[in-house]
Amino acid sequence: KKYRFPRHEPGHREFDEPVDGDDLIQTEAVSPGEEEDAVFTFAEVMPEFPGGDTAFKNYLLKNIRYAQERHTKEGSVYVSFIVETDGSITAVKVLKGIPGASPLNNEAVRVISAMPRWNPGRTNGQVVRVSMVQQVRFVLQY
Repeated sequence: KKYRFPRHEPGHREFDEPVDGDDLIQTEAVSPGEEEDAVFTFAEVMPEFPGGDTAFKNYLLKNIRYAQERHTKEGSVYVSFIVETDGSITAVKVLKGIPGASPLNNEAVRVISAMPRWNPGRTNGQVVRVSMVQQVRFVLQY
C-alpha cells in the first residue's frame, strides 16, 4: 500500500499547518503506468525553480507588470499549478484572488504560466508530477 498527502482544498487547512500521520490517505497499490499520471501534493524532493527561491523572487519582480497608476488595489493572489515531469508548468489557476481586481488576478496567472521549466519533483527515485500553490503579492508604493 502507498500513502499520499491529501490534496489541498482552500479552507481545509492552513498552508503551513503540519500534517500528521492521521491526515495521510491510504491508497491501493497502483501499477507503474497508472502512477505516471498521478499528481502529488508532496514529493520527497519538491520541484524547484531554476536557481532556487532567490531566482524565483527575482523572476517575479522582473516579469510582473503592475501599472501602479492604473491600479488602486493591493493584496495577494494564490495561484495553483502543476510542475510536470519535464519541469513545464500546466493547469495554472487562481485559488484565491483579490476581490474586484481581476486584472491583477490575470497578471498573476500570466506570470506563473510564463515561468521557465522547473527542476521536477522526485519520489522513490522517480520524476513525478507535483501540484504547487504560489502566493503573488501586489503592493502599492507610496
